Amino acid sequence: MRKGMLGWSVVLLLVVCSNTLAAEAPHRPPTESHGTTDAARHDPQPVLPDPSPLPGAMLILIAGLFLAAATVGPAVRYHAPEEVPETSSHDQHAAHGSHGHGH
Repeated sequence: MRKGMLGWSVVLLLVVCSNTLAAEAPHRPPTESHGTTDAARHDPQPVLPDPSPLPGAMLILIAGLFLAAATVGPAVRYHAPEEVPETSSHDQHAAHGSHGHGH
């Protein structure tokens, strides 16, 4: 069942991607074989993409998460119970007095 769903998911993804790429195929006008010079024929230049609002929105989101963590962290530490330090076996023997161990 799981392999079948994975297979259908891959097929669906390939169909969607192939349709999207086919829709975005560039349309090139037919070239003239005579009567044009090299100076008149220009190669297409790369074009910069339009500015995206995504980087600014992501920076605001990340800054908001850091601000939330900075405000919640101290509150959680304040309300957390105090941790009692564990005593080592050496400290426990010292509390009982000298047993002649030479400590």
